[in-house]
Amino acid sequence: MISTRTRKTMIARTQWGDVEYKTAGDYTVAGVVLSLSADDNFAPEVVAVGTSWDSVSRRTKTISRKRRPGIHAGDHRQVMEVVALDEATAPVVREYFGRHDVPITQVYRPGTAWTQERYLPGRSIIRKLAAEGVTAVAFSLPLGRGRGLRTADFQMTELLNSMNARKKVQA
Repeated sequence: MISTRTRKTMIARTQWGDVEYKTAGDYTVAGVVLSLSADDNFAPEVVAVGTSWDSVSRRTKTISRKRRPGIHAGDHRQVMEVVALDEATAPVVREYFGRHDVPITQVYRPGTAWTQERYLPGRSIIRKLAAEGVTAVAFSLPLGRGRGLRTADFQMTELLNSMNARKKVQA
């Protein structure tokens, strides 16, 4: 039987950078381990997911120990990490800000103008807002204490087009 659940692209923000993970589940925690292969630059990979930090941590540590049987117990933090999973945002937002975790802080609805609202930046939230009739949204990234915000607004059509675009294959 084919699953009717929608696959989401989730992001695990690790000490080594963002790691993408595709899932149809409602997972909130990911266990990430560095690869053993120099061919792929020791890239981090998601090896366990779930909703319990303790469970994911135990499974990730077990997988890490199996992959690196001679590693000292205190060195596991160097090669594994347990982090929160967040839904990826629209590619155009990721390109502009350089990260996925920039929240939506304002929405524009025809007839009511711009209103201050706060939403997570995930693709499903963007699609939900579009279905509700929102025509533009603003994303704001805090720049640090007393330095203000970096804000950019995007038309909903621009966001949806970037999420629906197919990646071009390099020949």
